Amino acid sequence: MASLLRRLFGNRHDEEYSAGIALYNQGRFEEAIAHFEAAVAGSAKTSTTYRLGIFYAAEAHANIGRALLKAEHYDEARVHLEQALTETPNFPDLQYSLGVALFMEGRRDEAKPCFERALEINPDYAEARCFLAVALEADGDAEAARAQLQQVTASRAEIPIQVNRFLLANLRERETVLPEVGPVLELLESGAEFREVYAEGVAQFNLGNYPLAADLLQQAGAMKPHYADVQCQLGLARLKCGRGEGAIQALRTALTVNPRFMEASYFLGLALLGEERYLEAEESLDFARELGGESSDLLLQLARCRFQLGRNEGAETLLDELLRRQPEHAEARYLLGLLRHAEGRHDDALRLIRAALEAKPTLGTAALDLALIHARKGEWGRAGLRFRHLAEAAPEDPQLLGFLGQTQLAQGDLEAALMTFTHAQELAPQDLYVLKGRLRCELRLGRYAKAQALLAPALTAHPSYPDLLKLQGDLHFKQGDFLGAEESYRRALSQAPQYLEAELGLALTLRNLGRNDAARAMLEPLLAAHPDQPALRRLLAQHFELLADEGD
Repeated sequence: MASLLRRLFGNRHDEEYSAGIALYNQGRFEEAIAHFEAAVAGSAKTSTTYRLGIFYAAEAHANIGRALLKAEHYDEARVHLEQALTETPNFPDLQYSLGVALFMEGRRDEAKPCFERALEINPDYAEARCFLAVALEADGDAEAARAQLQQVTASRAEIPIQVNRFLLANLRERETVLPEVGPVLELLESGAEFREVYAEGVAQFNLGNYPLAADLLQQAGAMKPHYADVQCQLGLARLKCGRGEGAIQALRTALTVNPRFMEASYFLGLALLGEERYLEAEESLDFARELGGESSDLLLQLARCRFQLGRNEGAETLLDELLRRQPEHAEARYLLGLLRHAEGRHDDALRLIRAALEAKPTLGTAALDLALIHARKGEWGRAGLRFRHLAEAAPEDPQLLGFLGQTQLAQGDLEAALMTFTHAQELAPQDLYVLKGRLRCELRLGRYAKAQALLAPALTAHPSYPDLLKLQGDLHFKQGDFLGAEESYRRALSQAPQYLEAELGLALTLRNLGRNDAARAMLEPLLAAHPDQPALRRLLAQHFELLADEGD
């Protein structure tokens, strides 16, 4: 009953979660938290909505806490950081940030356990170790403070790209009483050139100048090859400017340095997906999810991988989860529409893709896919209108012109189709789809000499291409050269044994050659094999009946 009511009336908690996500993505974290809390309040603790609501509420608190800490509002920052750690206690940067807030409030006894916990999670956390040393010295334990500082320099711990200014100020105050501070400061402040190059690379990335950003980040990465963050940023910059293999290399380097770097694993999945390496992409995106990645885009890209791998059930499960979170998610509706199309549920596909386009008119190739589905259903008028609209927006795109020409041909407007295909061929002389469309027009218009002139060089370049061999058979057939037609159809079938149009052409050719038994032997299995195509069945039955009447 609960499931039925949810389907009929929707789930208020899912709606609250979706509203929270929308606000979170806009950076409106305070408002988002209220919606996440409302979503969690009435959800079962085992539900996806509960789990995700808890996670994103904690992330929102963390973002607010870090911003308040940077603004030196320590007491307010502490409240939000404590709230975030209630649900995500194993994030070392949150433990460290809470320790800083407590230390700056003068609550050193509470700050030290936070730094210690951060170091338990990540023993190489240099800032946490340094701040722990500062807190120990402030409490009069200089020996313990020295031990912590010595460990920083001895282990060459992980030095942040931008060192916390509060930490630097507190270390400088103790430089005279703790000799170990000098080497630590030198270590923390080293690499001024690196920081300058890295900062400029990030600035160029944020401006959208991805090629320059990639060059600068590559320089920074060469200076500090063990900085996973730099390699990840470099990989993303390369990905943004279309350098997929370079992105994969940088992101794999980031994961070598930090094997549990969730963002690097996610971006690596995107890069692999862009290179059509779907199995590797799925593995990388799955791992990002294991590491705590819960973003809607991660689910969408993982669903894309599974769709491309033919794992439609797995793709649909992910899309269902995504649409429960965000019912109006245009990309998810679009991908679900493609999935329905692949299943042969064309009406459902059209409904989903139309809804996606209404929500996001510039959505990838959705408009093209919508036109193609109409064409697949034989709705040539609707397909033609959509192809014409697309071709008007991109008049120099030979692929769109080819699709438009095909709809004109299917509707019997041969002259218009010929003009469209001819223009497309001028733009892309080697495009075989366009060439085939033009050849069909020439043949149906009875312009056999022109068809022959087009076919000859194409067959020289592609002597085994089944579609061209079949069209050569059609040309011979229309000219009454049935022996030539038989040879061409048989050559086409040698390359593509299940080529229905070539089989039918050969059967009709054999009939015209008076070889009725052979023709009948071809037509009978064709009738049996295609019960779901009434028009074809009528045509075959008509010829079969004629053969039966004529005998041998």
